[in-house]
Amino acid sequence: MTVEELKQRYKVIETKRINDDIVSVDLYHDEEKSNYLHIKLLFAYNKLHYTGDFGTYVFGENIRNIFNFFKGERINEGYWQEKCEAASSPIIPDEVDLEKVEAAVRDYLKENEIEITNDIEEEISLSFYYMDSNAYRAYDKIEELLSSLDLFYDSEMVGDIIRAGCFYHGGFIYACEVIQWVSNNLDEWLGENKNGRSV
Repeated sequence: MTVEELKQRYKVIETKRINDDIVSVDLYHDEEKSNYLHIKLLFAYNKLHYTGDFGTYVFGENIRNIFNFFKGERINEGYWQEKCEAASSPIIPDEVDLEKVEAAVRDYLKENEIEITNDIEEEISLSFYYMDSNAYRAYDKIEELLSSLDLFYDSEMVGDIIRAGCFYHGGFIYACEVIQWVSNNLDEWLGENKNGRSV
């Protein structure tokens, strides 16, 4: 979501500084402060607790300054994932995008200068025809495919092929967008007296 879309979605923003280490932020979609699209962020003792309709996340793993960590112009989902200590659902689902996995297999063959003959093309097509999108089962199928082609592989290489088809859960990406928007505006929202206010 863009900053403008977030501004349109969250019309009521309440911030409260409890002390130097604790700040709470409530984002509401409407003046009635209903639970619809409501998100609560609690910055507390160098951790960030995010909860709402789109999931619950706790960030804090080795973060030195929680109030500054998420500031910036773009989210860094891979790095932020490493800082997430708890999540209500998997940040990266167990499903993979099979088209991207197949492209990664073809890239592997190309990088190793293996000509894709009709027989190899048929093996690839059959493997992906019977493959489902579960990452663990896809991993096993990729090993079977590479083995049937008498190609050298190791677990790290197969893992890289599978990771090419991984994607971040939409709720996690949304949380990251909201967190960055809030972090970028928090000082202004708290106001000069730093005691907190509604905006």
